[in-house]
Amino acid sequence: MFARVAVSTPIAAAAAALWTALLWAPAARADDAPRRTIRVTGEASVKATPDIASVSAGVVSEADEAKEAIEQNRLAMSAVIDKLKAAGVKPEDLSTSGFSLSPIYDSKSASLPRRSDQPRISGYRARNEVRVTVREVTEVGAVIDSLVESGANSLGGVSFDVSEPEPLLDEARKMAVADALRKAQIYAEAAGVSLGDIIEIAPNERETIRVTAYRRASAEAFDASTPIEPGQTDLSSSVSLTIELQ
Repeated sequence: MFARVAVSTPIAAAAAALWTALLWAPAARADDAPRRTIRVTGEASVKATPDIASVSAGVVSEADEAKEAIEQNRLAMSAVIDKLKAAGVKPEDLSTSGFSLSPIYDSKSASLPRRSDQPRISGYRARNEVRVTVREVTEVGAVIDSLVESGANSLGGVSFDVSEPEPLLDEARKMAVADALRKAQIYAEAAGVSLGDIIEIAPNERETIRVTAYRRASAEAFDASTPIEPGQTDLSSSVSLTIELQ
């Protein structure tokens, strides 16, 4: 009768450990399978009537000397700002949007063939621009009149906006989600599957798209009898949904 001899080797030990693990390992679950998903984007916009406006205007002054051009511009711009304040515009609704001083070159010397010497400077141009926030859009025409009457000789344009856009944007966000779900349902029915849980909601960072009325012209282009209409503004939202398919 032969005695049993237990042989222990690294290979035999590893095989035994693997067999034990397989015996006790739970069966693979269906949840471990990759999820089937669909990603859709929903968009929506809400129209609103602007209740705030912004007017850009300025003074352009020219003189032989730079110091003189700046001084003339300072006096003219001070008159413009004083006129606006007297018309009821609050200081917090006034802000300087730009200031520059540039040389004016003699047109004849600039057109001559280039030589070693530089074109001759015939004067200097100072430009100062201010942005006016108008809280009542019906007063935009009156503000423009005040600007022109006080000495503004450059108008950058008029833009309109909504002072409190968040409630309208919230409505657009809800509509964008509903639009995404509607699209997902159409795709799922066409593919013969059903929708499951929403896995991810990814809002678009650039939610607001405003239609702005903008006009750039000289002061003479505006007439007091010409009405300025704000029109309507579109506040838009976009969102992407990732939804599980069943």
